[in-house]
Amino acid sequence: MPTLPPGESLTSGNLALLKFVPDFRNWGEGMNANLDAIDAAVTALEEGEPSGTISGINTIAFTTGPALSASCAVNMITLTASVTSSTWPAGSDGQEVGIIILQDSVGGHTWTWPTNVRGGGTIDTTAETLSTQKFVYVVALDKWVTSSVMQVGI
Repeated sequence: MPTLPPGESLTSGNLALLKFVPDFRNWGEGMNANLDAIDAAVTALEEGEPSGTISGINTIAFTTGPALSASCAVNMITLTASVTSSTWPAGSDGQEVGIIILQDSVGGHTWTWPTNVRGGGTIDTTAETLSTQKFVYVVALDKWVTSSVMQVGI
């Protein structure tokens, strides 16, 4: 049975998020191993066994100026206040990375995209909803460019 990263716990509070992530399967075979681990974690939670490896997801501790990672499949953050700035280092040409932004139980928080992002959508500010979008890195532009429409209200 896989295990969660240090400091992370699999709870019913993030079950909805975990169930959503498998919708990223159209990213290609590189994501399938990570998504299989996520599926196993969701199954373990549903069966009352809160353990499972969730590799490929970078869970970002909240700050008003978070740093996204280019070394993961998905960046995930729960907003407890508005993000006024954020950063995202360069990736490799054609690299795809997604972001999942979750509103806390209060909601109303906004998100400011990094300056090297083009096409980032507007997140849903409703309490306890998810907003997600995926991006591809384009070396010629030195930018993360949207490769999907922002999905909100999840």
